[in-house]
Amino acid sequence: MGLCRGSYATRPANEKDEPVQEALRTLSGRHPGWGFWKLHHRLRKNGLSINHKRTWRIYRAMGLHLPRRLKKRLPARVKQPLAVPEAANGCWSLDFTSDVLTDSRWFRTLNVFDDYNRQLLGVEIDFSLPAARVVQVLARLVE
Repeated sequence: MGLCRGSYATRPANEKDEPVQEALRTLSGRHPGWGFWKLHHRLRKNGLSINHKRTWRIYRAMGLHLPRRLKKRLPARVKQPLAVPEAANGCWSLDFTSDVLTDSRWFRTLNVFDDYNRQLLGVEIDFSLPAARVVQVLARLVE
């Protein structure tokens, strides 16, 4: 008929796999959370001289594979509308922006806005804006 012998003949059960299957059954029953590699290393530690590919074949045939771990879902945050300030100087917003000059030097700007009337209160421009400088600008604006 032109068929390959392997396509119609059933393969006999490998008798050499039975001790490995029994050892895997006892280990996975005792430690259900262990995955393939941990079980394989424990089999080797217990004295079975076995190749990891053979262990994997038997492990899959027995259906011992663990389900994949899913990502932890964060609870949906409660969305609240932004608070609208009721008077000027009630709430300020800070924004840092940066750009590059033609001579490849970067500079940063600190912009301070009033949220009530969306007025720009101050701009500080420099190549470096450390925290002490930001505090100084805010103190000057408060005065």
